[in-house]
Formats: sequence, structure tokens, C-alpha cells
Amino acid sequence: RTPTGNKDEPALADVVEDFELTERSGRKVTNKEVLGRPWAVCFVFTNCAGPCPLVTGKMKLLQDRFAGTPLRLVTITVDPKRDTPQRLTQYAEAFGADEEQWLFLTGEQNEIYHLIGHSFGLTVREEIGKSRKKGWEITHSTRVVHVDAAGHIQGKYDAKDDVEMAALARALEKELRELPINSGEESQPVDAPVPPLRDQAVATPPASNAKGR
Repeated sequence: RTPTGNKDEPALADVVEDFELTERSGRKVTNKEVLGRPWAVCFVFTNCAGPCPLVTGKMKLLQDRFAGTPLRLVTITVDPKRDTPQRLTQYAEAFGADEEQWLFLTGEQNEIYHLIGHSFGLTVREEIGKSRKKGWEITHSTRVVHVDAAGHIQGKYDAKDDVEMAALARALEKELRELPINSGEESQPVDAPVPPLRDQAVATPPASNAKGR
């Protein structure tokens, strides 16, 4: 397992490269939009039969914890062929995602896979042949990446591990406290752990759009 917050893995860049993707609203979003504030990014797909709902649920806990702060949450689909802005909108709404704080991005698969592999240093691949199973079409990481206000990657945290997610929350809290624009805002104490996912009901997308879940 990658040590909590480790940013020294092979192929992991120090700075997130430039990108332009499409948000669920249909507008174009670049990396420049999240500069100047910390952000946490995860990678899922809406037809996932594996850990994606859990990962998204942990992002929702971060949204609840850091509501009213400059923190941005970013979810990038690893299945852009099927995850259209409309589909991402349905998925985001099912999880109660705040459209002002939490971006859901799609785009060209080659661009997204390059970004995940080269900027974030994470595994992603589309399965083919006999290894391609319904709901398991994409193999990808469950890590949530902390990117600071300058666009530098600060660490990667396993969304399946409550201890690591609590460490991520503390790292985000620390950076938020140090932001000049956050001088008048308050948030939870740095030592407060992120509640485990089981303490909060996690919504699932509407049945008519939940194939493979």
C-alpha cells in the first residue's frame, strides 16, 4: 500500500499538467479554474459495480465537512464514452453533490487516461476480451489525490481506508487555514476524524440509470 500522503511514486508529477475537460453542466473547465485553492480529486465511473459508490460517498463526506470553505472537489470519469454530462449530472445529484463546490468532469478518453497516468501517477485501463465484465469494464485507482492551491500534488489517500481519509482531511484543513482568502472562515478542528462511510447513508443513482451497480 502506498504510504499515506506519499508523493514520491514513479510517474507522479509534482504539478498537475494543463487540461481542459467538460463539466456536467456542459461548460469547459481547465486546471486554471481550481488554482488558488486546494482540491481533492478522485476517479470513478457511473456504471461501476465495484468501489466507485464508496469513493464518491467519501467525497461527499469531505463536501459536508468542508462546506463553506474554498476547497474544491473534483471527480473525473474513467469511462467518458458512456459518462456524458447528462449521466454525470444524474450521478452527482444522487449523491447530493454541490455544483458550486464539486465538479464532475468528462472528456476524451485518451486525454483523461494521460492525465491520470502522467499527472497523478495512478493506474487506469479499459478491460477488453474475457477480462471485461459488466460493471468492471475499467480498472482504476480508488485513491483521492490532494492538490494544493499552486497545483502541486501533495499526497494520495486510499478512499477505502478511514485512517487515510482522516489524514487527508487534516492535510486539507491545514492548507485551508493557511490560505489568505480563508482568514475569516472557520472549519472543524484539525484533529476531528472524518466519520466512516457507514455513519452516513449513501445514495445511488436512479434505478433506470444504474446498470451494473
